[in-house]
Amino acid sequence: MWVAVLERVVSRILAGAVLVDAGCMKTELAQRENEGISVTLFWYQETDRLTVAVRDERTGEAFDLEAPALKAMDVFNHPYAYAA
Repeated sequence: MWVAVLERVVSRILAGAVLVDAGCMKTELAQRENEGISVTLFWYQETDRLTVAVRDERTGEAFDLEAPALKAMDVFNHPYAYAA
């Protein structure tokens, strides 16, 4: 399973999904959207940090979570469990 995840991450990085945020380079590693809720996994190159951003377009609510490297995909798949 992790091999497939890493292959997707590497392909996204090589595809150039790099964004600039306040002078810090971040790479979008994964993104999904369902019923107005957007969940995105970001990697910050300078700090080697991973975060998950959750945005609810219906209510305007949003939050970000730190995502430890070994649990990043679990945080991405279940952000509300980690936010509790």
